[in-house]
Formats: sequence, C-alpha cells, structure tokens
Amino acid sequence: MTRRTRIKICGLKTPAEAQHAAACGADAIGLMSYEPSPRAIDDTVAAEIAASLPAWVASVAVLVNPDPDWLAGYIAQVQPDYLQFHGDEDGAFCRQWGLPYIKALAVKPGDDPAARAADFADAELILLDAWHHDLR
Repeated sequence: MTRRTRIKICGLKTPAEAQHAAACGADAIGLMSYEPSPRAIDDTVAAEIAASLPAWVASVAVLVNPDPDWLAGYIAQVQPDYLQFHGDEDGAFCRQWGLPYIKALAVKPGDDPAARAADFADAELILLDAWHHDLR
C-alpha cells in the first residue's frame, strides 16, 4: 500500500495566506496559539482562518500546555478539526476534548519514544520532535 504524503503548514497569519496554502495543496493549516512564538495568532484570527478553509483542508490548533478554561473557549470559538499538543500534556488531558488529536513528543537523548507514546494510543498521530534544552 502506498501512502500519500500529507502536508501541514504552520505559522500563517491571515486567511489569505491559508487559502493560498490550500490552493497549493496543503492538507492542513496549523493555527499557532503559543504566545511566545512569533508565529502565534490570537483566537479571533484563528477562527477567521479556520472558517476560511475549504472543507478538504483541516484546521489544527497547535497548543503548548494550554489552560483548560482557555482551551474550552478556544475550541468553541475556533472550532478546529484537530488539536496538536506540544507540551507536557498527558493522554487524559489530550483526549478529554472530544476532538482528534496529535501529540508531539520532544525526543531527548536516551528517550524511548515508543514507551512515551503508549499513553497516547488513541492519538491520530504521534509527532516526534527534536528537543533542545533552550527551546519549547
């Protein structure tokens, strides 16, 4: 079986940029909510981008240790198709939102990614991310 490579573009800041990425073949658009990131967008812009996407392009909320109350409001406003967690969230936290989710695991020297991924067996995808002690 041959699998098609899927493309997710993160860091876009306007509906026009997201629509252009979709027209160029992107399968998903990552909506960056982590405020320290220069690519972060506020909830209103995230909702505008998500609403502007064609039905075949998924919106993905990219999150780092979100506050539960904030995340509940974000989900209601933005209505993302997926949640992507990049922080220290455990499986119970990720699955409680009733949306498909992606869990990013920062792979540190000596880690066993398969063992760490076991808590996220219901994730749509496990993303292995390079780890650096100075970066989140």
